[in-house]
Amino acid sequence: MRVARLSASLVIVVAFGFLIWAGAYAYMHTPVHTPGQPHEVTIEPGWSFARISHTLAEKGIIQSPWKFRLLARYKQQTGAVQAGEFRLNSGWTPVKILDALVSGRAVLHTFSVPEGLPWWEVATLAGNTPLTSREKFKAALGDSGFLATWDIPTDHAEGFLFPETYHVHRSTSQD
Repeated sequence: MRVARLSASLVIVVAFGFLIWAGAYAYMHTPVHTPGQPHEVTIEPGWSFARISHTLAEKGIIQSPWKFRLLARYKQQTGAVQAGEFRLNSGWTPVKILDALVSGRAVLHTFSVPEGLPWWEVATLAGNTPLTSREKFKAALGDSGFLATWDIPTDHAEGFLFPETYHVHRSTSQD
């Protein structure tokens, strides 16, 4: 009788463990939608993983914030998510979504400076992109911190706006 109870208990524990494992496996390898939809998501510096998970769920990229947090804890990546703007897809599995956020491969935007344009026309071009406004671009050209960062030895960046196509990340700061 005692052996039968112990055997039954063992079977129940093993079955329960298998159900948990099967559910976790299914979650990790099942996308929210098939086919999926592309989404752009911005992760701000300092966001908690809970906030990131809720943002992804609100946009329909993942189904369950708490399951996504458990996945990240299991993979030991809750603190490894990079800030930036990411192109994700609701047709991706949660594992692929987490890998994309950890990889740090944020969206690059293209900005071209044609030859021969004065700085104020370049500022207007920059203001017509999703990267910045004309006013912010204009202010940066004379900002001493910005100039020092780029080793520009003058008090204005005029003459340092070289004709080129630049590939840049959108700033995630509110500045």
